[in-house]
Amino acid sequence: MVRSCCYPECTNREGSPVSFYSFPLDDEKRDIWINVCQLKVYRKSFKVCSEHFLSTDFRDITDTTRGLLYNAVPISQEGTTRPDEIEYLEECTPSEPENTWILSR
Repeated sequence: MVRSCCYPECTNREGSPVSFYSFPLDDEKRDIWINVCQLKVYRKSFKVCSEHFLSTDFRDITDTTRGLLYNAVPISQEGTTRPDEIEYLEECTPSEPENTWILSR
């Protein structure tokens, strides 16, 4: 059986330069993934590829291996920002952006 991503409109398959992750065993977490991936039917063999997670959803296990964090959830198809990130970004956004400078070193 060829491994492929079940995310809507994703064409990543085995041999692509991505990693594949199984759905969580926990029913509640799995239901969230099923909802985000807009699946009408779920099979245990379904996988989601690494392109549908944020870089902060991973941890380095070794120099060449990344693992998915326990609480990671795929990005919703509407965009790349999840509700918890929107709240965080709103808290961090300056009230007067025209007076804010980003300096590079």
